[in-house]
Amino acid sequence: LLGARAWPVAPQLHADQASADMDFVRELITVVRTAKADLRLAPGMRVALQVVAPSPWVGRCLAAYQPMLGFVGRIDGVESVKALPEGAVTLVVGGVTFALPLAGLIDVAAEQARLAKARAKAEAGLEKLNGTLENPSFLRRAPEAVVAKQRGEHAALATELAQLKEAEDRLARL
Repeated sequence: LLGARAWPVAPQLHADQASADMDFVRELITVVRTAKADLRLAPGMRVALQVVAPSPWVGRCLAAYQPMLGFVGRIDGVESVKALPEGAVTLVVGGVTFALPLAGLIDVAAEQARLAKARAKAEAGLEKLNGTLENPSFLRRAPEAVVAKQRGEHAALATELAQLKEAEDRLARL
């Protein structure tokens, strides 16, 4: 019976297109995971996405890779919308705008309080490091490795503070 049937023909896959598809899907999953981490959502929490006016290519990618998006990215589905909804975090992937609706996912007031507390702590640490690094006596007497470490901590705290302010701005827009 098998000898009488024609062998199945594999679909022609174009390496460049398949690579572009996978790059897009990988970036989408990474951006969603990062957004969930920034919002302090559980990594295993399943979320729904919305895509604003997707191109045919994006629609095809989302449909073709939905099982991967669901399993690896914990994305329950992607709905096409005409405009960004209120109360959602905006995510941009490859020039395509996605929205992560936050209704029911986070307590906005509690998250704002947590961010304010973290910002105050980062500002206090930054102020202390500024005082240390602006002290000429410290700069003269301390070994270069200690000064470099303090400058590294200062840069890390400045970056953290900027990220916290950005997260507060995002929540304020919800």
